[in-house]
Parts: sequence; C-alpha cells; structure tokens
Amino acid sequence: MADINNVQKIQSALKALTSVRSSTLDTLKFLSNSFHPSATILNDNQQQQQQQNSQESDSYLREFTSLLNTLENKVRDLETVCTLLYPFINSIDLANSRMIAQDPNYEKTSLYQDMIISYRWMDNVQEYSTLAIQALQSKFFKKNRHRLRNSNRTNLNHNINLMVVDQFIGQLQRTFDPMLIELRRPFGVFSVLKIELDRTLRAMIVLRGLVIEWVLVKSFEENFEKLNQNYLFDTNFSNNQASSNKQFLGSGSIHDSGSITNETQLKNMDIWQPSRYQIFRTITDHANAAILHFYSPFQMENAIKAYLIWFRGYSNLFSAVCRKCDARLLNNMPPTWRDFRSNDPYHYECRP
Repeated sequence: MADINNVQKIQSALKALTSVRSSTLDTLKFLSNSFHPSATILNDNQQQQQQQNSQESDSYLREFTSLLNTLENKVRDLETVCTLLYPFINSIDLANSRMIAQDPNYEKTSLYQDMIISYRWMDNVQEYSTLAIQALQSKFFKKNRHRLRNSNRTNLNHNINLMVVDQFIGQLQRTFDPMLIELRRPFGVFSVLKIELDRTLRAMIVLRGLVIEWVLVKSFEENFEKLNQNYLFDTNFSNNQASSNKQFLGSGSIHDSGSITNETQLKNMDIWQPSRYQIFRTITDHANAAILHFYSPFQMENAIKAYLIWFRGYSNLFSAVCRKCDARLLNNMPPTWRDFRSNDPYHYECRP
C-alpha cells in the first residue's frame, strides 16, 4: 500500500515538474519576443515617441512580473511535493533487462528488438506446444495398422453375376449400333467381346467381370482361331457330318452339327496371337495402354462405355488426317494414336 502511495506522489511530482518547465519556457519566449533597442542609438525621430514607449515598458514589466510570480509558485509546489517523497525500501528486480545498462554501445546494437522477437517466439512455441499436447492426447497413435470395419461398405469383388454381365453387354449392343459386338465365353466364366468396326478391323476384348484385362486388334480379314492341323481336321469333319445329316437325317441334325462347330470354334479361339500387320500390332499396344487410362474399379460400367467410345474412333483409321502434321502417312503408317479426351487422330510421333 505504501508503494502505491509513493507512486502517486511520484506522479504528482512529475506533473509539477512539467508545469515548471512549461512556465520557464513561456518566460523565455516572452523575453525573446519583447526586445527593445538601447537609448544611446535612438534617432531624433524616435525621441518623439519616448512617452509612448514608457507606457509600453510599464506593461512589459507588469507582464514579466506576473510570469515570474507564476514560475515561483510552481517551483514552490514542486519543492513541496518532493519533500513528501521517500526512497523505496525494497529493491526492484529488473531481471535480465538490467544487463542492458552494462553495455556501453547499447544504442548501436539491436538488443532490445532481439529481446522482443525472442519473447514473441517463445510465446508462440508455448501456444503451439499446448495445442499439440491436446491433439496428441485426444488422438493416440498405434504402431499396428488399425482399420474400422464398416458393415455397409462397397463390395469390390470383380466376380459379378453372369446375368448382370449379359444385360450390360446387351445394353452396349443397342448403344453402339454401328459397332458389331458379340459376346462369347470360351474360357467359362471370363467373357470375351468380339468387335467388328466398319469393315476396318476386328478386336477381341477379354473381361474379368466388368474389368478389361486384355485387348487384341487384327485386320478385318484375319480371325481369332487357331490355324493348326487338328483344328482344320475337326472343322472339315464337322462340315462333312453336317452335310450328310442334311441329306439323310433332316433339319434337326443340322442344329446339332452347328452347335458342335461353334463349340469347336470356341475351344480353338486364340486371343494371344498378334496380327501379321504392323499397323494393327501398334493399335493393339495403344489399346492396352488405354486400359490403364480408363480403368475405374468403382464405376466399371462407365469405364467400359468410355473405352468403347474411344475405340470407336478407329473407324476412320485409313481416312483420317493427323491433327498436327496434316498428313495421312508418316513412316508408312497412318495416324494410329487417338487422344484420350478429344479422340483426335495423331501419328505416334506427333502425339501431344
């Protein structure tokens, strides 16, 4: 309580000192602005105004006397306030800031600014560390992998029901009307799409469920059957048997022989032998590269539709002009590359 009273007295003393300095400044300004020349250098013309100057000197003295009296009163008040002050009994702890007075070049260094920056930095560190502790306490971490099982999560199994696949392929056949799409299953569960595109090329697309696994492109005059001796013998034998049944057994046996022929063709379908033309082998590479671009495990139907729309761009394979070089042939090859977004034709060397 005594320290608080002493602080108030110090404030009063500072106010009194300010008043003394203000009065002193007013007195000095009055003396500097009211200067009169000496009587020895007065001219004859100025002697006529001596009576008027005497009146001004009287007012000057009165004003100067009042300023001195005011200054004397304020000095007396300052002395009275100073007599009420007493020194602090307890020393004030300035901590590390007292070290500033020991530096002789404190005005030439940025010690004070550096101290402020360090204080702010430590304050931010304390704030961020508090937030980090709260976050770590609420969300603890484990070394092993922890996954929450969701009962209604999406089934990512690619073994889709064959009925669903057949319905979807039927929808594709109606959607892509100019493109002939035929569904076969030579390997049991896996579906194979045999595509004919405007008497330009033939393609075989192997599906695992509704995911494209492999694409093989050949010319329109090539087929996807194994041309070996056993297959040719089986084909000729089945054709001869069909003709004999037509002559002797009637129309019912024709259906049986045809089913045997189709079954033999399915068993001898070859989806690995590439085309004997370089252009279609190149298109096969591009088509298999496009599988990765259009792959979407969560939207498999849309992925197949987008892929077939892109593949339909090869209908003008031998008539399209490269969008970059405006030429049909480059290195004896037509534009075999199709852009994935705009489906524009490009040569492989001119692709964007």
